[in-house]
Amino acid sequence: MDKDKFLHSLACLTNRIPMLFITSNTLGEFLTTGDIFDPVHVAAPTISADTFKMICSTSNVDAKLDSTMAVLGVNGCSLVVHLKGEKSLANINQELIAAPKDTIEELKSHRKSITATGLWKKYLCPEKPYFVTLPYRYGTVMDLLEPKWFVKAGQRERPFPGIKFLVGKRVEHGVELLQKIFECGERAGIRDAMWLGFGCCLGYIMCGGFIPKDNDIDICIDSDKITKEQEDAYFQEIKKPFSIGNQEFPHGLCESRFMAPSVRQDTKRALWTSIGHRNIASDFGLKACHWFWFNHGGISWHSKGGRWVKGKSSFGSGMDTCEALCLGIPESVVSEKVEIDFLGVKVRVPLHAGTCCDWWYPGWDPAGEGSSARRIVMSIGKWEDQKTWRIV
Repeated sequence: MDKDKFLHSLACLTNRIPMLFITSNTLGEFLTTGDIFDPVHVAAPTISADTFKMICSTSNVDAKLDSTMAVLGVNGCSLVVHLKGEKSLANINQELIAAPKDTIEELKSHRKSITATGLWKKYLCPEKPYFVTLPYRYGTVMDLLEPKWFVKAGQRERPFPGIKFLVGKRVEHGVELLQKIFECGERAGIRDAMWLGFGCCLGYIMCGGFIPKDNDIDICIDSDKITKEQEDAYFQEIKKPFSIGNQEFPHGLCESRFMAPSVRQDTKRALWTSIGHRNIASDFGLKACHWFWFNHGGISWHSKGGRWVKGKSSFGSGMDTCEALCLGIPESVVSEKVEIDFLGVKVRVPLHAGTCCDWWYPGWDPAGEGSSARRIVMSIGKWEDQKTWRIV
């Protein structure tokens, strides 16, 4: 397979066709490996067979069109093109395929790689301008077409330019920390309410483990599914001394990274805390942030408390007097979980993990704005009075 010539031809087509993108048959493979394999499936849902044949001819692409689901020979590689009426896309809302026009302009202002028709541009080679285009909400598309498509074991090497933190010994220590956290959760009776979110969820799909550019582990806990007593028991468990081989950890999982939990003022339930069993500076340690989620108004919310969310002044009047700001995601997106093997540790992630990644990291950019990029924000005026809880 002469991939170099093939990618050149694919780039030519992408530039000539208003909307052409990798479809579900190849999309899941690309998202979980960062590569594309023969045969490649692409969709051109707005193009007729005759128009496509003309574009191939004028683009000097060596392709023979047989039908509206054609197998084309492009520089010795197989390219399956789905034209108008392609069944697997028939029931998908077009808003999942192309970003709204105002969103396109906003993303371009943030230097995001997106086409004029609202598709993501993903570069396949950092040295050459070869790219493929993907649906705007490609994780959501995969969740709809192939549930649990991301459930794959094994770490995969992928290029992540820039400074890397979670590599080498820190990966080993991150697995240690993850294992101990879930053991504590098991003893406290909350393991079934614990799951991996944010960067860990994204990292599992993209490279089968931690994202090297990440700097923490994201532990999510469904607070509505556990009692105050179980929550207290968990905090007692993480403080208990333990040993790994000949090394003693007298502070348990609460070495210098431990931060006392932020709590709700009405129920005194935890909102957020940070723990870690090894020193970051001297022992290749890292922290594990705990996010205690609660449901309200069909939305699942998380917060650190303390008027937390960057740029709070942009959310309207009353923000400076609120007790907390919370970020949300539709409850239906995170309500179901599936078990995975995360570097040897059995954990859970949302069943709709692709949709979650679309929501938290538009374009799945680990170096982007992070989980605050797409906001449903709730201002908590007073925890004790839900009339002051205002979604903005």
